Amino acid sequence: MDLQQELNAVEQMAREKTPPHVMPTIEASIHAVKESGLERRALQPGETIRDFELPDATGAMVKSLELRTRGPLLIVFYRGAWCPFCNLTLRAFQERYSEIANRGVTLVAISPQTPDHSLTLQEKHSLRFPVLSDSGNRGGSAVRDCL
Repeated sequence: MDLQQELNAVEQMAREKTPPHVMPTIEASIHAVKESGLERRALQPGETIRDFELPDATGAMVKSLELRTRGPLLIVFYRGAWCPFCNLTLRAFQERYSEIANRGVTLVAISPQTPDHSLTLQEKHSLRFPVLSDSGNRGGSAVRDCL
């Protein structure tokens, strides 16, 4: 099963488990986000952001400037370990990690969760790439500045 099929399966399971009276609110929220234009204003491939420094899962500080000296930097933003869609996505990146690294690309994941939660997630999925914590949305502000 590919990532899209897995994501669709999780969505279907969530729909089946969600009380029917709650679904219209969820669907309205999804529609509002889509209509807001947020996706068009989000950071796009090839755009740059201000340099940032964030703690990894062990609490060690990681600088984007140092990451970029190795070559292109691929940043995956995710909501947190609690999100089943994010877990599937991170697992898919892990499955392709060797291919990404062999192209000279440095892969990192960033979320607003704490380093402790990042460490748990990194261990759970045996992630070989850094998982950074942006609990103060400092990296996010760098992204917003370039929009």
